Amino acid sequence: MILSLFAGLILPRMSGIARSSGKLTVMKASDLLAAFAYRDSIASGKSALKYDGNSRMVMLMKDRSPGRAAINPSWVPDSLAPSLYLPDDFELRAFVDGSLMPDGGWLIESSTDGTRPKIELEVTGDDVDSIVVLAPWAQSPYTNDRVEGLLRAIQLPKSVDLDSTGQERIQW
Repeated sequence: MILSLFAGLILPRMSGIARSSGKLTVMKASDLLAAFAYRDSIASGKSALKYDGNSRMVMLMKDRSPGRAAINPSWVPDSLAPSLYLPDDFELRAFVDGSLMPDGGWLIESSTDGTRPKIELEVTGDDVDSIVVLAPWAQSPYTNDRVEGLLRAIQLPKSVDLDSTGQERIQW
C-alpha cells in the first residue's frame, strides 16, 4: 500500500519533467530565432544561424569581417546569444522559404539588402511536435503546436489597408 502511494506521487512528477524538457527545447528555439531577428535588425554586420549535426547544436553566428557586404564572411559564435542543444531523443528539421535544409548541418545567412527568408524550425520528440516560425518581416517568432493530430496555431492579425477603409488622411 505504501509502495503504491509513493508510485502515485512520483510517476506523475517524472512524466511532467519529460514534458517540460520538450517545452523548454521549443522555447529555446524560439529565443534563438528572436535573437537572430534582433541581431539582423540592429547589427551592422551579417548574422547567421548554424546547425552542426554532430554536436546537435544550433548557434547564432556573427560576421567578423569588416564591412557589411563581405564576400567571404568570417563566422564566429555570438557569445551573447542563446544556443540550442538538441537532446538525443529530439529531431530538428529546418525550412528556409519552404525548402528543407540538410540534416547533417546548415547555415542560414541574413542578406546584405536587409531582407530575411522565412525560417521554420520543426522540433519533434516524445511529447512535443512544434514548429517555430520566423516570418521575413517579424521581430519575434511564433510557435505552432501539434496536439493529437491537430494543428493549434496562433493566429496573426490580418493586414489592413488603411487607405481602402477611408483613413488615408489620418496620420499613423
